[in-house]
Amino acid sequence: MSRLFPFRFNTGDFGAVYLALERETAIAELVKRARGANRTVASFHPRNLFVFAVHCGQVLDLTDSATREAWDITLDDLQSEDYSICQQVAAVARRNAYEAILYPSATGHGTCLAMFYDQRHTGSHVVELSSTLLDLNEL
Repeated sequence: MSRLFPFRFNTGDFGAVYLALERETAIAELVKRARGANRTVASFHPRNLFVFAVHCGQVLDLTDSATREAWDITLDDLQSEDYSICQQVAAVARRNAYEAILYPSATGHGTCLAMFYDQRHTGSHVVELSSTLLDLNEL
């Protein structure tokens, strides 16, 4: 489905599943998305907050400044609304058998993971632990 809607680390050629590592980051990402669409957060109702246990064997860690430098990507690139550089990095990462990209949230708070679900290695997994309906009127 994400191939229909190109975003930071997916294109029409490949998809990604986006996860936030912290609850606050997931909510900040939703608020950012609503503002970008000129909508209220409540207009996205209903929304569930899922908690997953994730294990990936090969992750490109763009939270690390040395890794960003080696991959020729900056924090500004990671937070830009122009996704072209991120998408280029994602394409190269996929060709090099990375399963996911760990990156600082474009909200400026927290960390996110873009997982190439179709690239999972043996032993990698994603397991849903819980799901909670969010009250978007409180955001």
